[in-house]
Amino acid sequence: MISLDALSPSRGERLISPDSVIEFSLISEGSDIDISTLIVKIRGVAAIEYQIFSNGFDGQDSSITHNGTGYDIIIDPEESMSLGKNYDIKIQIKNTDGAYFNFNYSFKIIPDEPILVSSSPGNRGVITTPQFLFFEFQDIIDGIDVSSLEVSINKLAYISNGISIPDVNGSLTDIVFEEDILMVRIDPIGFLKNGSYNLKYRVSDTLGNTLSESLDFIVDVQPQGTLEPTLLSRGFAGFYQGINRVSDVGDGNSLYLEWGTPVRSHYRNDSFVIIYQDSYRLNVFDNPKYLATSEASDFTIAGLETGETLSFGARALEIETGIFNLNGMISLEDGVYLLPEPIEVASMISSASMQIPVSSTEGYPDAGAIFVGREVIRYDSIDRESNIFNVSEKGRGFFGSVPGFYMPGDTVEIYTKCVDTNTVIIMSTPTFHDGYGFDRFLKGEGVVVNDYSDNDAIFHEGFDFCGWHDPMPDQVLNGVNDCGSYQGGQVNGWRGLNIYDTMLDREEVLLGVTGEPVILLKKIWDGITCSCVNSRKVSPKIRSCNICYGTGYVGGFNQFENLRRQDRRVLMSFDEATEDLMYGEKEGLQQEFDVSAWTMAMPSIRDRDMVLRFDYTEDREFIYEVLNVSREKIINRRYGRQRVSLKRLDKTDIAYTYPIDLSRIRPRI
Repeated sequence: MISLDALSPSRGERLISPDSVIEFSLISEGSDIDISTLIVKIRGVAAIEYQIFSNGFDGQDSSITHNGTGYDIIIDPEESMSLGKNYDIKIQIKNTDGAYFNFNYSFKIIPDEPILVSSSPGNRGVITTPQFLFFEFQDIIDGIDVSSLEVSINKLAYISNGISIPDVNGSLTDIVFEEDILMVRIDPIGFLKNGSYNLKYRVSDTLGNTLSESLDFIVDVQPQGTLEPTLLSRGFAGFYQGINRVSDVGDGNSLYLEWGTPVRSHYRNDSFVIIYQDSYRLNVFDNPKYLATSEASDFTIAGLETGETLSFGARALEIETGIFNLNGMISLEDGVYLLPEPIEVASMISSASMQIPVSSTEGYPDAGAIFVGREVIRYDSIDRESNIFNVSEKGRGFFGSVPGFYMPGDTVEIYTKCVDTNTVIIMSTPTFHDGYGFDRFLKGEGVVVNDYSDNDAIFHEGFDFCGWHDPMPDQVLNGVNDCGSYQGGQVNGWRGLNIYDTMLDREEVLLGVTGEPVILLKKIWDGITCSCVNSRKVSPKIRSCNICYGTGYVGGFNQFENLRRQDRRVLMSFDEATEDLMYGEKEGLQQEFDVSAWTMAMPSIRDRDMVLRFDYTEDREFIYEVLNVSREKIINRRYGRQRVSLKRLDKTDIAYTYPIDLSRIRPRI
């Protein structure tokens, strides 16, 4: 038995190039083939007679080759086949037993005018979900004249003279021409209502040969009820949602961000945080910039422009575990990644394509979801050499979206759409204020606060209180024998005339008798700017922030430890002051108590520092705010003592919530 195999063009194939060769194989299953009896006719004309090629069919590729089980036959017409014609192929052959075998098949050559390669919907098709209308035309002979394209639906023009009509087309309507292919995508505004439609199209090649046809289709989109969102997100833990703080670091090009902890609605899901950034406040949630895992809670953004005010937001993203594999993304800090830039479709994608060719895959995670048009596509791997996303099984039309047709130039971006809809936005501006200077401003000081670090570094040893005539006065007055007597100098065993140290020693002795130990809270003048401060409110008028305590900088104060004393406190001698209870018509009762005090020159006390005062039983009394400081110079331009003006703060002030560490305080022996 003889069979026909390996047909090219295949049986019934259409749109064949006129320069194609005709190939087939004769396979023997039993008796051998008598190749000398082979007759092949093409459109009724003999191409092969008794193994001999006829004139017009004996091209350079024409051949009859024995393959072991039969024969491979190639017919290469010497002239191109006629456009738009059907070609009938008839074959007759005998085997060595004398039995005849006859075969016939046909194919069609591409027509002279453009052809419709594919369309969605097809003729008599039914559309059950909102989708694009897609058409692909081709003319490999003369090319297509794009300006000749006309498309109408129920006599309403959607494309005229190769241009989409904006009144009826959505933003995704597109016309793309590449080489000999014209791709058309129609995005009807509001899509089409249920019913029957007749679509007519007309397009010509560059020589004027015209294709003019129509197709009918039905729209039957069933109304959907309210469905539970695929991406559930409970937002962030706690009362505060989204971004919590954006602070100026102070180096002129960096900002520090903090956000809450995202929570999950199901233990099998992963939670992420999308960080948004934009220079225009109302556009901030249109521009996702960073992706953070649930373990990350803060991040310092570098490389910003000095003085440019930026807006930030954060939203929670919850997604099924295993969809995202963050390998391949650009890592900025532990758990924080840079979201990749949008890319473009590289070649035409049908609604059934399982590979998405794009312009670049740089920065995209090894597995995840991308957003193309209005469709979410899940992919499970990337061919980075060829820039192709390999779509997962059932990855097209992910999250209930509708698969579509996409053309070169369409935008592709990583999927970051969130159910979380918090609208918290914080603005901040990177400036110089920490180790960087310009004009008269240096390290947050200069015109604001003098630098007294050199003065604080001055050291004096103090009296040894063991000389025969120098016992400690406060212990003598209390009947305490502090130490034995010995012959030596009154200043640590040596005799000399260090006037400055001697004066400080005497001041210290006097302060030890008249002063009282207090805790000094030194105001922070530089560092991370608190989020309660912005470009329009450089300093808060009312202390109500439990992060900066009204100072404008995170932490607010540093608790000073006086290493010269065992109790780590600072001695201050307070003057008498009048305590008054004021009454105002609007203010109500208000306690007024302003007092002055003096202390040693070290440590230097500055305006807006705080002082915690204790009573004689070591109970906390009040916190006082330093209003102003005056310093006296006693010798060689060196400070001897400083006098401060203090204002008692009401117990409702935020300063009383500052976490003072009393464990550092040790009673003096």
